Amino acid sequence: MVRTATAERTVGADGGFAFVRGRQAVTRTQELADLVSTLLCVVDEGSGFLTGQTLNVSGGSAYL
Repeated sequence: MVRTATAERTVGADGGFAFVRGRQAVTRTQELADLVSTLLCVVDEGSGFLTGQTLNVSGGSAYL
């Protein structure tokens, strides 16, 4: 779960971020910069041969 103003209002107040962190391999709250950094890597000229991939930017929650 990405920390946004909406997420702070809806789930942050009741410990939602802590709940998600407890179920991820990376035990910190995801920030927008985490998504932006991944996107910048994919659109970089050096990634010109990368095709048809799905990148799961989830902190490892899919594997726990």
